[in-house]
Amino acid sequence: MPTNKNALLRYQVLNNCFGNPYRKYFIQDLIAAVNDALADEGCKVGRSQIYNDIKYMESELGYRAPIKRLREGHKVYMRYDPIDFSIHKTPLGPKENAQLEDALNILERLESFQSFDWLTELLPKIKQKLGFARPEQASIIFFDENKDYQGLEHLRPLFTAIKEEQCLRIAYQSFREESGKEEFNFHPQVLKQYNKRWFVFGRDEDRDFDYRNLALDRIQKLEDSLLAYKKVEIDWENDFFKDIIGVSKDWEQQKEEIKIWVAAEQAPYTESKPIHSSQKLLERREDGSIVISLELRPNYELQQQLLMAAEKYKVLSPASLQTLLYHRLKKAVERYEP
Repeated sequence: MPTNKNALLRYQVLNNCFGNPYRKYFIQDLIAAVNDALADEGCKVGRSQIYNDIKYMESELGYRAPIKRLREGHKVYMRYDPIDFSIHKTPLGPKENAQLEDALNILERLESFQSFDWLTELLPKIKQKLGFARPEQASIIFFDENKDYQGLEHLRPLFTAIKEEQCLRIAYQSFREESGKEEFNFHPQVLKQYNKRWFVFGRDEDRDFDYRNLALDRIQKLEDSLLAYKKVEIDWENDFFKDIIGVSKDWEQQKEEIKIWVAAEQAPYTESKPIHSSQKLLERREDGSIVISLELRPNYELQQQLLMAAEKYKVLSPASLQTLLYHRLKKAVERYEP
């Protein structure tokens, strides 16, 4: 199958040619039509590429296009038979059907979330329409979900507000008692799940701060605001979240190289499931332990990950993080002292 970036454009051009009942397209005409469409791309194709494209369009892996060869003298032109065929109307093949059914099975697992209860009504209709309806069978995929998590009722309204670019008025109660309940105008930008909790990131208009994150379980109320929506110009995936673990980001905290010793019994798990995408192996020692490095901001979530298996990790640098974890571990030990 041709997989280069112009393939879909070539198929569309050939589709239009084969479906035109008012003109006869010989091979040279097809080459010219495709090259006209590719002019803006700065490239051209020849006879062999067009024949390969036609072969793919006729194949089971392609569109199963009914392309008929019609002779006129010593030349042959091509046309759909029936003429009303189109690659845009061709049914899905076995592979696409299987992939779609797998995707629907994954969506089924979201039904248990309160904000996705609409899937209960929608999924059976989709399956019946696509011919996937079958007797009930046991679930074969499970998510690590928290059905009792508070705040899920806000997930769908926030998703819609982001998609529709709607500013919201939010009533919020932090876990910190001194902060109390507050209300403010908020421009939601992205949603993120971490450690079985959902967070929404966006601009707090009242504080004039673009990067506030709110835990959904602490939102008391949300409603549409009369303010015009403001888009925060940042690449959330490749910039904001790239140098942190979880959701906490202190802009005054700099990204650092963090070197960590990992015990031999923990090393295979840390290598197969890296702590962060920046993880690099620096040293493999004779006793089976390893030394790794991370390039990120040493936030609270990083501390939590290291403390969950505290006896299997040791921060070698920076000294500031090493000292911070030392005091947290010391306080934990004191709590166990009789």
